[in-house]
Amino acid sequence: MVFVVGVDGCNSGWIAVALNNGRFAGAAMYESFASLVHEADDAFTVGVDIPIGLLAEGQRYCDGMVKELLGPRRNSLFLAPPRAAIEAETYDMADALTRNLMGKGLPKQAYNLRDKVLEVDSVVRHQIQLRKNMTPYFTSRQLMMRKEPKSALRKYARIIEPDEDRKKRLEKARPAGRIIEVHPEASFAEMAGKPLSHDKKSYNGVMMRLRLLERMGIKIPLEVDEIGGVQIDDVLDAAAVAWTAHRYAMQRARCLPERQYWQHDGEQVIAIWI
Repeated sequence: MVFVVGVDGCNSGWIAVALNNGRFAGAAMYESFASLVHEADDAFTVGVDIPIGLLAEGQRYCDGMVKELLGPRRNSLFLAPPRAAIEAETYDMADALTRNLMGKGLPKQAYNLRDKVLEVDSVVRHQIQLRKNMTPYFTSRQLMMRKEPKSALRKYARIIEPDEDRKKRLEKARPAGRIIEVHPEASFAEMAGKPLSHDKKSYNGVMMRLRLLERMGIKIPLEVDEIGGVQIDDVLDAAAVAWTAHRYAMQRARCLPERQYWQHDGEQVIAIWI
């Protein structure tokens, strides 16, 4: 059994959908990404729809490649600006820096993601430090859960503690670390074999995405009390991210660009997984 979590940003914070062995295990809302990652400390992979890894200048290869893959849905992905622009305290400063370092302006919608990008960046850097310090990834949480009530993320999960040999094999299956970047529209395109024809907020778009998830074995309950106030497209996006997170854990996911062309932000890999 492999437990993974897919995450999408929403107006009130972060929506997380968990899969256990590729099947829906639960969903929950979190105000902060750090609290989500802490709650999911037994998840093998946490996929998130937010840029991970920022360059000093120039464009991330993965952004351009995913835009090309998405075709008619290409506008669903914003080009990640350089780190200095994301860290700028005003939009005008960020726009000027982006023009200087990338040769193009910064869409206001992309700058509006600033707080969430920096929030994820801080958590990812902390995770890298834990890995360097050889902090065990697998904790005693899974044993504790047999005695404690299940959280919303594990409402339908049956989690089995992996043996030591399996733990070692699983650890080798994470070439980009535990927290990975996933773009849900690219995940849906992978499921369908082509970019989707309807916008995710439209009726046809919602139905199409629900059918694709069910075809992949992910059946989301008609009502989930813990996330009742979240927009349906955010929930579906988180579920698609979780699907890719499971593929990553099972060494079935592919990434853009391919490994030999990865860029890096310090020790962080810059790639989008599908």
